Amino acid sequence: MSGRSGRDADVYPPPFASSSTPVESPRSQGVQDYPSLADLDVLIAGELLTARTEVLEEYLQERVRTLAVIGTNNTYATEDTARVSVFEKGGAKHFRTIRSGRLKNHAWFRLPLIFPIYLICLFSILRTMFRLGRKFDLFIGIGCFPIVVGMCLKKMGVVSKLIHYSIDYFPLSDRLYFHNVIRRLIFAFDRLGVRKSDFAWSISEGIEKGRARIGGVPEGSYLSTLVPLGFSSRLVQRSPMNDIERRTIGYVGGPGLYHGLSLLVEALPLIAEKLPDVKVRLFGYGDWGPFKNEVVKAGMDRHFVFEGFIKRQEDLCRALSRCAIGVAPYSDLPDNPAYHCDPGKPKLYLVCGLPVVITSVPQFAQTISRHRAGHTIEYQAEDLAEAVIDLLGDENVLREFRKNAGELAYECTSEAIFDRAFLQTLPRIFCSKVPPPMDK
Repeated sequence: MSGRSGRDADVYPPPFASSSTPVESPRSQGVQDYPSLADLDVLIAGELLTARTEVLEEYLQERVRTLAVIGTNNTYATEDTARVSVFEKGGAKHFRTIRSGRLKNHAWFRLPLIFPIYLICLFSILRTMFRLGRKFDLFIGIGCFPIVVGMCLKKMGVVSKLIHYSIDYFPLSDRLYFHNVIRRLIFAFDRLGVRKSDFAWSISEGIEKGRARIGGVPEGSYLSTLVPLGFSSRLVQRSPMNDIERRTIGYVGGPGLYHGLSLLVEALPLIAEKLPDVKVRLFGYGDWGPFKNEVVKAGMDRHFVFEGFIKRQEDLCRALSRCAIGVAPYSDLPDNPAYHCDPGKPKLYLVCGLPVVITSVPQFAQTISRHRAGHTIEYQAEDLAEAVIDLLGDENVLREFRKNAGELAYECTSEAIFDRAFLQTLPRIFCSKVPPPMDK
């Protein structure tokens, strides 16, 4: 349960004095003049629910002159929520739906439909923005498809400057041929994105390393900074020890192969030997049928509670905060994107005051170990069982780790992260003279 190597935690910036503190005026800092956020009309685009779109949307609403948001569906979303929203000084002025198709499941014969779905969505977005008749100083595209949207809008004269925000980077797979076709296309869009954008944000250091190794874009050949994942400080939850379910493990996410839930099923008999009343609460949407069958086959169904998908983050955090710990058993498959990205699951657990048991796959796992806010393990059932028993089996240990998790959570707030990101980015893309090099 160790993890002493990896990227230093200092890249996760400390929180500012106030979560609502706006980015300072450049004149007050005595540097080359450039517009502050409050002077800008900003357009952001990204996937709803599964990307960081809503977090950035909430951060910017009260901080910019005008904010427009293009929110697209996840291809496998259960409901159609795609929309374009416009906010003037924080208040909503316009709301339009956009066409965005969905796939019913991951069946291989449905995968080619992804291409026409994205084309339909692209044309719907461009038509909606043309009808809106507005121009924007800055566009932030969260992911590869949104930055393509941004490049099209720049050609149309709708936006001036582009930021490409990369939140994941999928290695090629030895098992999934058609997925590799899609991933190669994503690599091409990503290369185009960093070359055509004025600035690149990366959610983790692994993105830039993966882009150099797989995508052929050398580190340092484009303007960039690290903008790790964060959650709004208003979501931070603290449940007293006497209000939590002392033997309950929380899990947020889907049942996908990379999430490693099969390891939890394998480890649970070992945990139940020591803690017979252990429970696992699962929050998230997806095709849970095969996983439920796996749980029943293992004879562990009495320990699992399927809560389903909770849409409002506040409600999810309230429910999750009543669990004792959270688990993030990412699989160690070589093509797991968690190696290159900054997954949200462990940070959401911290925000809810939960110590985290996590495999060593994501870089952030080392930060959790360093702060004693959880245990970093290898992808083995015995390791997972030992870590869970250590936390749930001793109230004093659990109390200490919950305190540490709560302290680390404040280093993961979106306000602190985006404040720093914009202070580094705006002078680089709006100054007539190039500022000194940045400290990443």
